[in-house]
Amino acid sequence: MLKLFGSEVSGSQEPSINVAVYAVANSAWGESTITDANAPAIGALPLGNILVSGTTPQSYTIDLTSYLKQQQALGKSIVSIALVGSVYTNGTVAFNSREDTTNVPQLLINGG
Repeated sequence: MLKLFGSEVSGSQEPSINVAVYAVANSAWGESTITDANAPAIGALPLGNILVSGTTPQSYTIDLTSYLKQQQALGKSIVSIALVGSVYTNGTVAFNSREDTTNVPQLLINGG
């Protein structure tokens, strides 16, 4: 399970925003060097999605179990995903990052 903590940004003109999670086939990118121009392509179909509603931050989870098992069976130990708004909106969503002191993103794995 991918666990994210976030909300719509204050001033968003939408009551809710749908955010989809996509596979990224190429994980050979750098956090400090990635740009729109060199970002790897995302998959054609979403792995899952969440509906972000309101400006009060809360937890959101997306089940990536099937995708991660598939990637592991292919011998991959590193995977990349992309979070993308599924339709154009006038709103903005913000999620906590690993730099935050609380409610950081987590990938929860059950060894079963």
